[in-house]
Amino acid sequence: MALAVTNRLYRLAKLDLHVKMSDKTRIGGLLVLVWIFIVLSASTMLPFSASKTNDLGYYSLCPFAPWSSLALLLVAGVIWAIRKYLLTRIQ
Repeated sequence: MALAVTNRLYRLAKLDLHVKMSDKTRIGGLLVLVWIFIVLSASTMLPFSASKTNDLGYYSLCPFAPWSSLALLLVAGVIWAIRKYLLTRIQ
């Protein structure tokens, strides 16, 4: 019952949920995301006037540094691995 209602709503709104994106655009977008996460990771380590010190003992943009930096680098690494996998599938 709920699936039939959902299908009717999609047909009424004429939503196309499948985005047609070229492989080159997808690979480029993932590369941009990797660089964004790398820059964010580096920016968490920048000295800044904060309310408390981080684990390294100084005031930085993020009081959870260096753990937040490592988490952002991990996310960038996962996105990089997905990008590399997609590159091997294309070739």
